[in-house]
Amino acid sequence: MMNILVTNDDGYQADGLKVLVKELSKQHTVYVIAPDGNRSGASHSITMYRDHIIKKIEENVWSYTGNPVDCVIVGLKSNLLSEPIDLIVSGINHGANMGTDIIYSGTASAAREGALHNIPSIAVSLDKDNAVSKDFELLSQNVVANIDTFIELTKKTKNRCFINVNAPSCPTYKGIKIASYLNCRGYSDFIQIEKHGEDMKAVFMPGDLTSSTELDSDYMLTQQGYISVALVNADPSAIQLVDGDTVFIVK
Repeated sequence: MMNILVTNDDGYQADGLKVLVKELSKQHTVYVIAPDGNRSGASHSITMYRDHIIKKIEENVWSYTGNPVDCVIVGLKSNLLSEPIDLIVSGINHGANMGTDIIYSGTASAAREGALHNIPSIAVSLDKDNAVSKDFELLSQNVVANIDTFIELTKKTKNRCFINVNAPSCPTYKGIKIASYLNCRGYSDFIQIEKHGEDMKAVFMPGDLTSSTELDSDYMLTQQGYISVALVNADPSAIQLVDGDTVFIVK
């Protein structure tokens, strides 16, 4: 039995979070600290120089006016919780967080923050925005059944890592596979500038999404009906130079 901190970027009232908490609570003690509203795309943003409001919703459940990473920091570095946290689970996100999405995702960033504190952390996302409750239930059951395996995976490398789980919305899964690649996403979103009184306002306009199709990538695994599991570095790392003899000019 573990003490688990659950958060997300869709807000504490999101169906994905509620279903996940219900399933986790069957075997573990679950604490929820989640944003008071949608924070999708918040990435790893933290709030400084501004106070936030914490509201107790029910026993072991709090809403927070900050971002997902703020929620994790409050859970780990304040006196709000009386017990130490053994595991952080972020999600279930309403929509995929694969490949390039991880850079922007508040869901993934909450798990990254947990990993940076050396706590096993899992981000969980469901590929379809119009998913129904049963889809979240099925994914939750699979996550809970494999929690010990996910925790062991985070220990496979000397780097601090988190687990990124993505699944399609479907009645059954073909299985669970580790992704060999994280796909490259292409976004055609744009910003529309409109008049706003004497000023102007910028309006985010979503566009089509494209994904690279490497075999055994997180995207292709979900397309084939599998739950995709990726081990993602939380620590910054530099790509090793191909040519170690490169000479630079210093002035």
